[in-house]
Amino acid sequence: MDHRGRPCKRHNETEYLLRTISHRFKRIMDGNFQKYELTGVQANILFYLNFQKDAPIQKDLENYFQVSHPAITGILSRLKEKNMVDFVENPKDKRCKCIIITDKGKQLVKTIIKKGKALHDTTFSNFSAEEKATLTTLLKKMLTNIENIEERKNAADD
Repeated sequence: MDHRGRPCKRHNETEYLLRTISHRFKRIMDGNFQKYELTGVQANILFYLNFQKDAPIQKDLENYFQVSHPAITGILSRLKEKNMVDFVENPKDKRCKCIIITDKGKQLVKTIIKKGKALHDTTFSNFSAEEKATLTTLLKKMLTNIENIEERKNAADD
């Protein structure tokens, strides 16, 4: 809607919808975890660490969450200040540390996992199993296309 309440034309409705969903989902996630003094990103990192068999290194988190080294460093630093994560010696490479979730972090994950499930269930409440599968397939195709664009750009920059 424009400022007068009329429907406005969008140049690319799909891109608009993806941006809007992403923005609103982040706002909801941040709001859900605010009472625990966590952002949605911090909560996602705790979930990730909680369900990993082997303790990852920082580079693993950078790759999985597609964030820069400085960004993940800041997030992990804040989680360490809150006693949610710790750094331990990496037995495979002494130059880098493994990241582990602390008992306090594990307890928090147990508490907030219900909120995550409720958000997921509400988000997809009016989707059939087939629609969810189709959406996942289409989003994977889109992600592959974007990765190809990035690879071509990086190759051209070399």
